[in-house]
Amino acid sequence: MRKEINNIPGSMSFFDGLRGPPKIDKEHHYTDYKELQSFLINLDYSNIDYIDIGLAGDMKLTGGTLFSGKKFNEDCYFYDNSCWAEPCIVIYYKTKPVETIYFTTNKMQNTNLKKIIKQVVDKISKKNKINKILNEFAKATDVDGRETLYKYTDCDLADLKEDLLELLK
Repeated sequence: MRKEINNIPGSMSFFDGLRGPPKIDKEHHYTDYKELQSFLINLDYSNIDYIDIGLAGDMKLTGGTLFSGKKFNEDCYFYDNSCWAEPCIVIYYKTKPVETIYFTTNKMQNTNLKKIIKQVVDKISKKNKINKILNEFAKATDVDGRETLYKYTDCDLADLKEDLLELLK
């Protein structure tokens, strides 16, 4: 995985496209779906406007919008491999510079985007439920509505959260 800040991959012009790709590598570039999935699961979506996915060097013609608003696009169509362009996502934040992140492998992976998105959404949902449990756990009260005498330390909560997140794997 490689990250570039404040960079949006461009596209070739029509004339450049007629002349052919700028370079043809010996290695074919495939989308690394396993790394992409792991990255998407751990991403904080609260500050993200949208995410595009496609091939750097020709995003306009090979890319699609993977995430917009607060929803994943399961029907996102994009090219996921090339002999010269690298697969990547472009994250457009609400308050931060744009990031381009490359997910490239030289081996084709047998998977599909709908399956990955479903798994990502499921894991994010479980993480949100765990965080809700942790917040309730930290605000524990007794039957009379008074806070319990036992105060949980941040360390206790961090350990509990780590144990719960381990269950997600």
